[in-house]
This record gives sequence, C-alpha cells and structure tokens, in this order.
Amino acid sequence: MSRAKRRRGPTIAAVGLSMVSAACGGSGVTPPAIVETGTVEVRLRAVGTGADPDGVDVVLLGPPGSPAISPQRVGMNETARFTGLLPGAYEAVATDVSSLCAPNSTVAVTVSPNTTARGDLDLDCVGGFYFVVGRDQRFTFEFLGSDGVRHTVPLTNRFIPVDIAPDGSGVIGLEVLPGGAGYPPLRGAVVASDGTITRLEVVDGASNFNPVWSPQGDVIADWGADPVTDWVAMFDAETGAALAPLVTRQNLRTPQWSRSGRKVAFSVLDTVFVFDRDTDATSPVLVQPGWGIMDPLGWSADDQYILARSWKDNVLHLLLLRPADQALVTSLPIDNLTDVAWDPTSSRFLMTARNEFGQRRLQVFDVGSERLSTLVTNVDDVQGPNWAADGQAILFSGSRGPDRVLYLYAFADSTARLLLEEPGSWLLSARWQGGSGPRYRSY
Repeated sequence: MSRAKRRRGPTIAAVGLSMVSAACGGSGVTPPAIVETGTVEVRLRAVGTGADPDGVDVVLLGPPGSPAISPQRVGMNETARFTGLLPGAYEAVATDVSSLCAPNSTVAVTVSPNTTARGDLDLDCVGGFYFVVGRDQRFTFEFLGSDGVRHTVPLTNRFIPVDIAPDGSGVIGLEVLPGGAGYPPLRGAVVASDGTITRLEVVDGASNFNPVWSPQGDVIADWGADPVTDWVAMFDAETGAALAPLVTRQNLRTPQWSRSGRKVAFSVLDTVFVFDRDTDATSPVLVQPGWGIMDPLGWSADDQYILARSWKDNVLHLLLLRPADQALVTSLPIDNLTDVAWDPTSSRFLMTARNEFGQRRLQVFDVGSERLSTLVTNVDDVQGPNWAADGQAILFSGSRGPDRVLYLYAFADSTARLLLEEPGSWLLSARWQGGSGPRYRSY
C-alpha cells in the first residue's frame, strides 16, 4: 500500500505576507515602510550659585501632531532620556521649578532617525541667602536655604541691625543701652546665627555709631564718640575685645574697610584719611577745600579707589578718589544718594538714588568708561543692593504696595525676578551663602 504524502501548510512568513497582500488590496502592493525613530537625552545642569534640591520635571514638546510624551523627573546634573521619537524639532522645558531658580528654562533639539540628540537644560538657581526682616518693631535674622526651608533667629527689641557678616555667620548692629540723657547710649554687638550675642568692648564710656565688618569677617571697625573726641577702633569679631591702636580725631566719621582688610578710610570734615593696619600710620588721602563734610563710602575691589560723598553749592556729589596720587578722579552730582556697593570683581559700583518722583532707582557706574547705566526701572523703592561674589548678579529689596520684596538681578539676561515677599515688613539686603561682595550702609 502506497503511503500518502503529508501535506505541509503555509509557513508563518507566507501567511503574514498573504495577510499584508490582502490588506493592501491584492498581491504586488508594497507594504508601508517602517518609520525609524530617534532618542533625546537632556541633562539638567546647574549654572547658578545654588540648585533645586527636589529636581524638576523635564517636559519634551514635539512637532505638531506628534504623540504626547510623558515628563520625566530628574535631579541636578542628571539626564532625562526619551526614546521612540519621530524625526523633527523638539523643545525640552523644565517645570515644577523652585522659586529660587529662574523659571521657563528651555533647550531646542532636533531628532534624526537612529540617532541620539543631546542638550543641556541650564537651571540658574540662587544658593541659600541670609537676610533680616523687621516687623512691628521687632527684627529677626533669617536664612533661606536652597531647599526652601527658612531658619529664624529672633533679635532683641533693643537691637538695631546694621549689616550681615560677609559669610552670613551673624548680623552686626547697635544695642540700645538703658540710661543717658537725651539720646540713649549705643553699643556695638554681634548676634550669631545660633543666637549668641557678642558685645563690643566699651571704649572710654563712649557710644558706638557705625560698626562695619572687615571683608574677611574677622575684625570690626567702629566709629564712636565720647565727650572729648571721636575715634575709630578695631574689635575682634569673635570676642568683641578692642584691638590697638585707637585712632582719635575731632569730628571723625564713617570708617570703611579696604577690600584687602588692611586699611580703613575715615573722614574729618573735608579731608579723607587712611589708617594702615600694617604700619599703624594714618595719612590724608585728599583735602577738598570748599566742600562740605566728606563721608567715605567704600573701596574698589583692587583697593585703588575710594568713593566718598560730599556737598558743594548745595548739591550732593559722589566723589571718586585715588589714594595713590591723592587725586579726585571724577565727581557726579547725585540727588538723594542712598546706597553704594562696589563690584567685588571689577572697577564698577552700584548705587541707588531717588529720582524726581521720590523713587529709588538702581544704577551701575563703570570707572573705566565713566558710563552710568540704569539697571532696574520697574521696581519701586530699590534699597540695599548687594553683589554676588562673582559679580554676575545682585540681590536687592524693593516695595510692592505696603510689602517689602527681595529681587535677584542677573546680568546674563538683564532681568530682575522676585525671590521673596514679606507682607508689611522691612528687609535688610541679603547676603549669599558662601560669600558676597562688600556692601556699604544706606544713607
């Protein structure tokens, strides 16, 4: 008996081709081409002085009509990876960004088949900063970290804050003492970030007027007066002990540290003097007959220039002095000058002054080009500008109705953004964690 042959069925490949052929209307029709896709990798890069501790959501926006893409959560310096993307132009956007970071960060990438497009999503964040808040005649010394957590140290109701330490380790001010006829006596004191109070040694029973940190934060210069004379004294910032020598003059005013911390400028009537800590010598920088009382306001970063203010013919002027050759480089008539701060990296300085409408405006003057530029015009009542250590940004306070607000101005994009709002309060300009440029008191 003959054995029947076994019938073999069609192969899987043949069935698949038959189905494709049927779907395409019969044999001989080419099946649709397979679309090749690409990949996008986006790294979140920190370019400011701080970082967003919680990370951000990276959203990838594709060409019109492309499928929706799920966002990815990444931390600083981490990479989001998106696969299976159709060719075309895409834009990566950072969302859910900390209030201490610049919003709306974006980067554009182009996807090609079978390739990986890469881009850096820069996030400009402010590091933690220190500031003083006043409300209802009470002050608090505060730190706002990049994690958004605020730490508060209450100051006594007899303490008047003047400035924050260069490294944020404390706030210096004047403590109102009991007793005394007329104005109560004042004593310099430091409140540390842990609440510890260090009082400056009393010199000859005199009141203190203007304690000023050295740029290194280790020594405090103070201007004081007793019934006989005025003086400038140095104090150890850690212990409050007075350091020799004591510089005494009649009608002495306003000590200001050089950037190196080795010299102190002060004035006596129409003359600016410099005390050299290395030689214990005091020498005049410039005598300006015909001018009113000189007030030194601060030194340039290279210790080559001193800013001072004085009156002449009933007009307030800002004077640029050069101690090396006792020269008056230039004078600027400035009405209602309130703040001055030198850039810690170059020969330019910030200042605020009231305009004809009574509002303070933020300006910068470049010594080399002698150019005066207005930085901010849309913020009311600018006060207390303070440079970042690299000279690329400025912290300053302004007003919004009855509230004080803290802003960050970035030179990279010439914009000011809101960092902090304190309803019904007073704000002493902030200092960055890790160091700031020198800032000189308001007038």
